[in-house]
Amino acid sequence: MHRERIVDIEERVNRRNTKLWFMMNENSRSHLHREKFVQDNGGMFYQNDKGEWLWRNDYIVKNGYWLKRKDTGEKVFFESMSEFCKKHDLSIVKICEIMNGKRKSYKGWEPVEIRPVKETPGASRSIGENPANKKKYEIVTQTAIFKNWETNEIVLVTNIPEFAKKINGQKKELYMVAKGQKKSYKEWTLATCSAPPATMNKKNPPKK
Repeated sequence: MHRERIVDIEERVNRRNTKLWFMMNENSRSHLHREKFVQDNGGMFYQNDKGEWLWRNDYIVKNGYWLKRKDTGEKVFFESMSEFCKKHDLSIVKICEIMNGKRKSYKGWEPVEIRPVKETPGASRSIGENPANKKKYEIVTQTAIFKNWETNEIVLVTNIPEFAKKINGQKKELYMVAKGQKKSYKEWTLATCSAPPATMNKKNPPKK
């Protein structure tokens, strides 16, 4: 059946159990899928506390923060300075000082990169408009292919309501055929159907 949805790509790649999420997290070639996704869309992937790979666009990456554990070298990316410091019982001012290069480490944390950040609650200097405000969308379309058993015409239908008007039919009935909930409507079936509608057999009984 025809169904058109406007889908936010960032939501699809980060939402559990979507096709893209599985590709980036559960697939045996997930690391290659992540590399290809970044090549096409920019940004980066990072692992959250649950070990899931999440994608962030370039704006968030450049305005976010990187730290690493001094003992293990584990890198951690976070977007909110206040939330991160509250979670780990850290001083925002001192975390900003190590990121600014004013101190080497603080409570076992070291900077991944040295760059200017505000030494007060808040984010680093803005680099422009967040592209998430102009989200990248894609149109996901499903179609149905119908067959007319009187004319043997096969039609690719991308808009069932319009097609229903064209054949003077009911869109509800055509939707049921497209979903497989009904075998036929008038002389129309799905093109994959191997037998004509039962109503046609009644119209044209076999010759004796």
